[in-house]
Amino acid sequence: MKEIEVKVLGIDIEKTKKDIISLGGNLIKKEYQENFYYKLPDNVNETKGYIRIRKIHNLLNNSHKTVLCVKKLLFQGKYRSCEEHEFEVSDFQECKLFLDSIKLSYLKQENKLRESYLIDNAIVEFDTWDKDVFPYPYIEIEAQCEKDIFDLLEKLKIDKNLATSKSLEEIKREKGLI
Repeated sequence: MKEIEVKVLGIDIEKTKKDIISLGGNLIKKEYQENFYYKLPDNVNETKGYIRIRKIHNLLNNSHKTVLCVKKLLFQGKYRSCEEHEFEVSDFQECKLFLDSIKLSYLKQENKLRESYLIDNAIVEFDTWDKDVFPYPYIEIEAQCEKDIFDLLEKLKIDKNLATSKSLEEIKREKGLI
């Protein structure tokens, strides 16, 4: 699946949630996610991307699941476009052992709380990472086309210049956090 997304930092998170709800947005997910990242194999030509195992605790219905994902950067300009393939796996530990057995390099674990709202033709995700990972909450807006993202920013009265296509790693480097 192809996704188009931007991150928006430096806004009032609680006000933005209220604005989304007042404009008809609906809460669709509230999760605590444990993310385990692996380096893409050396023979993959893409320079940016990763493989991730995500343990998800659904806080709305107290369920749990594990998903495996490969994410590769396709384009980075005003927005970020990625190819993402994700599917559920039945056993986290077996999945981890499988990736280790094919000699994929384990990179790191990073955890976050994510609340997702559906509004218009977009999903707005409020991400709050563990403080040692990234101390500032932000939103990520994902849609099928750039126009939907920038229309929503305008509707929410968020300056489009606050939107970035940078990865979390790039933002952390820019802020001197790594």
